[in-house]
Amino acid sequence: MLISEQTLNELKNKITNGVSNIERINLHDKNSQNIQLMCIAFKKNNRYPPIADKEKGNITFVVLEGKLQINTYNISSNKMIDSKVICQKEIYRIPRYLYRETISISKSHSIFLEIIEGPYNPENRIFMSKN
Repeated sequence: MLISEQTLNELKNKITNGVSNIERINLHDKNSQNIQLMCIAFKKNNRYPPIADKEKGNITFVVLEGKLQINTYNISSNKMIDSKVICQKEIYRIPRYLYRETISISKSHSIFLEIIEGPYNPENRIFMSKN
């Protein structure tokens, strides 16, 4: 599969002109047990609330356009561990078992690859509770 400049521009237009805050292109095979690979676009100031996976492996973020802030939290205490700003052409990797919060902090939008090792199992996805 090729993700061309034209495809990225279509994704960018959807996020800029549409009503959705998130658009994605799945690059992995459906029900893949080895990897989840997605090209994701976020509107500016969009925030994906903290989630974690009770799975082994890592998540890698590769920023293609814009800028992301990734906050990580301890899964047992909900305390923040780290906050990183990931700029264009930068790569950031974290364990799946940490809560991760993804925020677009760009002036217009952010486009990034999210590479998750292992399967997607909704029963093992957890959302951080609001204390």
